[in-house]
This record gives sequence, C-alpha cells and structure tokens, in this order.
Amino acid sequence: MEATGSRFSLQSLHVAAMQGEEKLSHATAFAVEFEGRHYLVTNLHVVTGLNQETGTWLSGCSRNRRPTRLLISWPSFNRTHPDTSVMDLYDDDLKRLYFGGNGMMEGVYPSRDVALIPVPDTLMYQVQERAFRLKPNDHVPLSVTDAVYILGFPDNAALLPGVPAVWTRGSVASEPDLGRDPLLVDARTRPGQSGSPVIVYRRQFSHVSEGGYGESFPEAARLVGVYSGRTSNDSDLGRVWSTETIIEAITHGSHWNH
Repeated sequence: MEATGSRFSLQSLHVAAMQGEEKLSHATAFAVEFEGRHYLVTNLHVVTGLNQETGTWLSGCSRNRRPTRLLISWPSFNRTHPDTSVMDLYDDDLKRLYFGGNGMMEGVYPSRDVALIPVPDTLMYQVQERAFRLKPNDHVPLSVTDAVYILGFPDNAALLPGVPAVWTRGSVASEPDLGRDPLLVDARTRPGQSGSPVIVYRRQFSHVSEGGYGESFPEAARLVGVYSGRTSNDSDLGRVWSTETIIEAITHGSHWNH
C-alpha cells in the first residue's frame, strides 16, 4: 500500500509579490481549471497589498509601493533549482489583470479575500497538470472537527531549491452547513501560507471483509477552498474561502457584487 500525497504538494506554488524587481512579500498560490479555463488563485491581499478586513496597507506596502507582478516558483523533485515565471498584475495601460473581492463594490471592506488571474497561454504547460479541477455545484461535505490540510509555504519555506509545499493539518472549527464563508479552521499556520489550497485528503487503503472479500480505495483529495490567514496574530483560527466562492468569482468576474 503506497500513497503519493507528494503529488498534491506540487500543486501548491510559492509566489513573491513584487514591484519591479523588489520582493514585497511571500505567499502561496495554486491553479484551478473551470469549464476549460485556467486561473491562478491566491488572496486579494497578496496582489493588492491591502488588508481586506480594514482596507489599510499591509507591512511594507503603500500607495507608491504595492505589487505589480507575481514571481512564481514551480516546485519539482527532479531539478536542482525550480523554474520561475512572472505573471503581471497590470497591463501596459495599468488595467488590472486579476479580479476578485467584491467586484463592483470594490473598496468596500471587509472584502472577499480571493484573487484570480487568468493563466496566459505561455504558462499553460506549467499549469495544466497542476490544476485542481472544479465543477459547478461540486460541494465538499464537511463537519466540525473534520481534518483538513493547508498546503503552503510557511515562513518562506520555499527558499530551499525546488521544495514542495508543507502540509499543515487543521480541523474545521465553524459549522460548514450554516452558509458561513469564510469557513474557520483551527491550524498552526504562519506567514507565507496565505493563498494556500485547503484540501481534504484520504490515503489509498485496502479493506478485507470477514468473508475474505478485498476492496481497494484509491488515494483522493478534494479542494475545500483557499486559505487567507489567521483571524489575528494571537489566534490559531484561520479563514478558508470556499470553492463555491472561487467559482462565483470566475463566473461573475469583475461584476461579482453579490
């Protein structure tokens, strides 16, 4: 019996928010595919430099010092150094290339802390095999105390060449069925894990019944949502925006104002 959970680790991407060549912060991102289109998903605060609860600038950012692009590291077990790519956050006319938050209510806080960037054709070869596949109404059933895993890069762990994501175990801390988004999870996370995919994961296992009948269950992982950090520096409670929220953002784009 062998599980290959490491392949899920390779779906998480270390990103650095940059202005020009200057790195402003480190975070995590991942790719999703929905109805044939691919997007990079992270938190809105990663790409704006703004706290999405208060609208204030994050440490190291200001009106004149904010992210203009993301530097993406592509992890691999087979290379000494990871490949890197750059995704611009604005075009030549300074029109933003990402969307999310509250759409037409942009600037109203608190805001949904989810950002999506359409993947350009030049990076599709890197993304296609790493993307989580989303389907309409693809709800993941959860209950309080269920285990979830946050796959990201705490404390800038990706400084090690080619390192895959770190798995941080957490438990569901708020009632999933009450429609609250974001969901709260209890986990010892650290800076750098913002934008991480949150998954439920089951290792491959076999079961033999009393009659000698054997049944094998394959390894499986389901995307729950995107992690957006702890509720405060003194708390282990963190926010997870659901896959439903991600799909809604994709569906409505910049007109997402529900």
